[in-house]
Amino acid sequence: MTTKEAMDYVVEAGTPVAFIAKNIGRDPTTISKWWHGKTRLSAETEQDLRQEILRLKAFWDAIQLE
Repeated sequence: MTTKEAMDYVVEAGTPVAFIAKNIGRDPTTISKWWHGKTRLSAETEQDLRQEILRLKAFWDAIQLE
């Protein structure tokens, strides 16, 4: 899955782009413009974004309902 595809899922689940950007220390417009296909991300920013998506995924994976 590409970073963009993963981001689509994260945003569809209700996580704001601004929240993700804040957690990786980037401006929300940087992430938003990339997500909408208007700009590219640096390799470092994309890696940070991927790590944040994985961190968020771990929170969801930890939920165990009885």
